[in-house]
Amino acid sequence: MPKLIKACLWLAGLLAIALIGAVVTLTTLDPNDYKDWLVNKVQQETGRHLTLTGDLGITFYPWLGLKARDLRLGQAEGFGDTAFVRMDYVNFRIKTLPLLQGQYEIDTVNIQGAELNLAKNSQGVSNWDDLLAAEPTSEQSAPLPLTALALGGVNIENAVITWRDEQTDTQAKIQALNIKTAELKYGEPIDLAMRFHALSNRPALDTEVTLQGVFHYDTDSGQYSLAPLNIFSVVRGENIPNGEARATLDTGIVINRDDDTAEVTELKLTVLDSMIMASLTASDISTTRPKVTLTLSVAGGDLASFFKVWEIEPLASQIATLKERRFDVNMALAADGGRGDITLSTLQATLLGASIDGELTARHVRSDKPEYRGRLTATGPDLPTLMQVLGQLQGGKDSALSRYGRKLAHVQGKAFVLETEFDADIASGTVTVPTLAVDALGVAVRGELHGSNLQDKDGSLTGSLQIRAEKLAGVLRAVEQEALAEIVQSVNFNTRLSGNARRVTLVPLTMQAVLAGKNIPGSPVTVALSAASSSISLHSERLTLTAFELNDMALSGLGLNLSGRISASNMDKAVQLEGELELAEMNLRQLARQLHQPLPVMADNTTLQKVALSSRFSGNPRALSLPHLLLQVDETTLQGKVSATADEAGSGTYAFDLAIDAIDLDRYLPPRTSDGVPAGKPAVADGADAGDAGRVAVLRQLDMAGDVTINRLKLANVRLANVVLAVAADGGVMQLNPIAADLYQGKYRGDVMIDAAKKLPHLTVNSTLSGVNAKSLLDDAIGSVNLQGTGNLNLALAATGLNAPAIKRTLNGTASLRLQEGLFVGVDIGQILKQVEIMLESKRFGRIDKGRQTPFDSLTGSFDINAGIISNRDLLMQGNGFKVTGKGILANLVTGDWDYDLTLAVAEGRATRGQETYNLGGYDLPVTCRGRLQDTNCKLDIARIAEAALKKTIIDKILPSGKEDEGQGFDPAKELLKKIF
Repeated sequence: MPKLIKACLWLAGLLAIALIGAVVTLTTLDPNDYKDWLVNKVQQETGRHLTLTGDLGITFYPWLGLKARDLRLGQAEGFGDTAFVRMDYVNFRIKTLPLLQGQYEIDTVNIQGAELNLAKNSQGVSNWDDLLAAEPTSEQSAPLPLTALALGGVNIENAVITWRDEQTDTQAKIQALNIKTAELKYGEPIDLAMRFHALSNRPALDTEVTLQGVFHYDTDSGQYSLAPLNIFSVVRGENIPNGEARATLDTGIVINRDDDTAEVTELKLTVLDSMIMASLTASDISTTRPKVTLTLSVAGGDLASFFKVWEIEPLASQIATLKERRFDVNMALAADGGRGDITLSTLQATLLGASIDGELTARHVRSDKPEYRGRLTATGPDLPTLMQVLGQLQGGKDSALSRYGRKLAHVQGKAFVLETEFDADIASGTVTVPTLAVDALGVAVRGELHGSNLQDKDGSLTGSLQIRAEKLAGVLRAVEQEALAEIVQSVNFNTRLSGNARRVTLVPLTMQAVLAGKNIPGSPVTVALSAASSSISLHSERLTLTAFELNDMALSGLGLNLSGRISASNMDKAVQLEGELELAEMNLRQLARQLHQPLPVMADNTTLQKVALSSRFSGNPRALSLPHLLLQVDETTLQGKVSATADEAGSGTYAFDLAIDAIDLDRYLPPRTSDGVPAGKPAVADGADAGDAGRVAVLRQLDMAGDVTINRLKLANVRLANVVLAVAADGGVMQLNPIAADLYQGKYRGDVMIDAAKKLPHLTVNSTLSGVNAKSLLDDAIGSVNLQGTGNLNLALAATGLNAPAIKRTLNGTASLRLQEGLFVGVDIGQILKQVEIMLESKRFGRIDKGRQTPFDSLTGSFDINAGIISNRDLLMQGNGFKVTGKGILANLVTGDWDYDLTLAVAEGRATRGQETYNLGGYDLPVTCRGRLQDTNCKLDIARIAEAALKKTIIDKILPSGKEDEGQGFDPAKELLKKIF
C-alpha cells in the first residue's frame, strides 16, 4: 500500500508539472505551445512517455486553474503498449489571491474517464516499481494544516482500475468507479460516497459495491474518524448458492493522533448466511510494539460455501461431503507489545464437528524469563480435514499444515482427542504439566511433568512419558515412508524422568517396535531399544536442552544386536557428539529385504550375509571423526580411521587411512555381459544419461584425501597383492597417485587423473607392468589365451567423456610390449611347414598335424591408439629358425572388431623321412585375424601356403598332364588342397 500511495503521488506530480505549464502561459498566453516541453520533462523525470492529445486550458484570475483532455502516461518497459494512466478529462483550480497568503481554497477536483492499469510480471516486478526507484530526500515538507485548506470536494466519474498478476494468473478489474465527497468546511463532517463494479477471474466473481461514510476530524484534539462506515455489495458467481449473495459491512474507525490510539467499533459483517462481529482497540500505534485488545465472533451455517466461492479445491468439495459444516468461533485477545504479554482469555470454537476450548497467558515473552500458563481441550471426528482448513487460513494450500492434512486424508481413524494444562514460570523455576493426553491417527500420548525451584541446584523435576502407536501404515505413507509402512505394526515408548533443572535422568528408557510382513521371517518380530541409564542436561534458566546421554544402549531384533553409548553436549550452541557402537555379526542382505530397502544388484547374491562393526566416534553434525573403525564384511576385514566435515553450503571434505586384508570386489560389482556392460544396463551409444551427469556433479564437489592398502585384491578377475593407493580429489580433479601392486610374479606402477572441472571430464592413465607372467594374467583377465612368457607393458593413455562408450571413442595414446622366453600355444610353425613340404616332395598326401606350441625367444611391439582404434606395424616374434611379424588393427574398441595379419617366416633347412631327405623352408606361413575380438578368430591361410610351396616344385610332376588346360577357372592350388585334406 505505501508503494501504491507513492505511485499516486507521482500522478499528483504530473498535475503539478501541468500546473507549471499554466504559469508559463502567463508570459506566452498559449500553454499548448509548451506541450513538447512538458513531454520531455516527464520523460526525463520518469522515463515514461506523456501524450497530450487535447488542448490545455488555463485561467489566472480569480482562479489559477488547469484544464486538460485526453492525457496519457506510457507503460513501463516490458508491460505492453497499454497506457499506465489515461484521463479523458481533468479540471483543477485554486483561488489566486488566498494562495499568496498561504491559504489553499481549492475548487472541486473533477476527473472523468480515468484508467489505471496495474500489473506484476512472472518475475514479481510491478509496473510502478520504476517510479519508486528514486531515494526519498531527507528534507520533508511540513504537512498542510487543514485550517489553511478549503476543498470544494472530489468528483471522480467512470474510472477504471485493472490488475494483472502473471505469477498467480489472476486478473481483476474495477470499473464504473465513482467517488464523490462533499465540500470541505473546516470543523464540519465530510460525506463520502463511492460506487464501483468489480470483476475477477480467480475466484470468478462479479461484484457491485456501494460505500457510504462520514469523515469527522478535530485537529485540536488530533481525532479523526470514519463513522459510520457502511458498505453494501451484491456478489455473483457460479459457485455462490443461487448464483448471488448480498454482503453488508457496518463499522466505525476512530484514530487519535495525539493519544496514538485507534479503534474499530462494532464491526459487523454479514455474508453467505454468516456473521462476523468484532471490536478492536489499539494504543501506541505509531510504534513497533503496540497494545491491542480484540474480541471476535464468527458464526456460519456452511463452511464449504466459503471455500467454494474462493475456489479452494479439493478442500471445498471435501468439506461439502461432511454432515457437520457449521462453524462458530469466539475469541478474546489482549497483547502488550512493549511488555511482551499476550492473553487469550477466551478461545471457543466449533468447526467441522470439532470442539476446541482453551485459554493462554504468556508474559515477558521477549525476556529470558517468560511465563506461560494455559489449558487446551480439543475433540473432533476428522483431524486431517481440520488441519487443511487451519493450514489454509494460516498460509494457504502450500502451508505445511495443509500439505500434511491432504496426505493424511485417507488414513483410517481420523478422530482426535487432546487435553493438556501447563504452567511454567521460568523466574521462579516452576514447571507443571499435570496432564498431557493425545489420541490421534493411531497414536496415543500420555505424560506429566512437575518441577519446582528449578533455578536452584537443589530443585527437583519428575515426570513420565508414554507413547503408543498402532496401525501406522497410513501415517507412514503420508510422510513418504512406504517401506516402513509395509512392516511396522506398532511402536511403544516408555520412560520416567527425575532430576533437577540441570540434569534429568531417564530410567529406564525403552522402545519397542513390532514388525510383520511376508518378508519378515517368524512374523511378528519385536525390535527393542533400551538404555539402562540415560540423561538430559538442561540450561537451568531457559530449560533448553544442552546435553544428552544414552548409556548401556542395546538394540535387538530382526537379527540385529547393536550396543554402545551415545552422548551429545553443548546442544544449545554447537552440538558435540561422542560415543561408541558395537554391531555383532548380522545378515545385512536379509535385513534390507525385511525392511523393503533394495540393495544394488551384485554379481554374487550371497554377499553381505556377514556384517559386523565396531567404532568410536566424535565430532559434531558438520565434522565427524571415526578414529578407530573396524568393519567386517563377509570374509573381508577393514580397519582404519575416517573423518568428514561439511561447510554451510553442504560441501564436504573427507579424509581416510584404511587397511584391508583381502577383498574380491567382483562379488560386489554388477554382473557383466560378454561385452563388458553391467547386466541390465544397455550401452550408451551417444551422449550420457542422467546418472553419468550426476556422478560428474558429485566429483566436482568432492574434496577428499586418503590412503588405502590392500593385502589381496581381486578386480575384473585379476588378482593383485600388496596394493597401495593414494587418492586425492579437489575442485573436480581426482588423482590416484601412486598406485602400486604385485601381480603374477611382476609389479604394477601407475597413476590416474580425472579432470572433471572441464565441460567434459578428461582422463589420463600412465601404467607400467614389469616382469609379469603373461599367461596367468591373460588367463584371468580375458580367459584362455595362446600366448605365454614374461613381459613388460607400458601405457600412456588419454580420453574424454562421461561414460565408457565415450571414453572408447576418444581414447588416444601409445603403448609398448616386450615378452621374453615365451610360447605360441596351439600351433607348431615348423612342424606344419615341414609336413606340407614333405607331402609335396613325396607326393604322398595326408592330414596335417598343427602341433602343440611354438617356443620363441622374444615378442616386441609398439602400438598407437587413435580414437579408440589400436594399431600396430612392428610386431616381431623371434624363435629358433623362424620369426613372426604382424601389422594391422589389433583392436577397434568402438566396434569390438580386429583386422590383423601375422606372417610366420621359416628359415631354409633339410628334413628326413624314412630313407629320404628333403629340402625345406625358405618361405612364409601367413595367419589372418578377422571378426569379433572375443572370438579370437585367427586362421592359417592354407591357400597361400600351397601357393608358396608350388613355386618350389613342378606342377606336372604332381598333377596328371593336361589338367592345366582344363579351362578357365582351374586353380592348381585348390586341386592340391583337395588331395591334402
